[in-house]
Amino acid sequence: MYEKGDIIFYNLNGVNVVYEIVSYKDSNAKRTYTTKGVNNQYIDSDPVPGDNVIGKVVDLSKQELARFLELVKSL
Repeated sequence: MYEKGDIIFYNLNGVNVVYEIVSYKDSNAKRTYTTKGVNNQYIDSDPVPGDNVIGKVVDLSKQELARFLELVKSL
């Protein structure tokens, strides 16, 4: 399970995206996550089903991840 503050990769309509968990909710043995972008303060309106989560970032700080995402965008 992932926790508040974890930076996760998940599938959003066929695209893998990276977001930060700001909260989670357990209901009927299913967990959903409320997320926000790594580079912004805005909380996303749609919760992420736990089944969509691929994994979490474990070796990058938020700043390093932001730089990595900018590099990927420029390719």
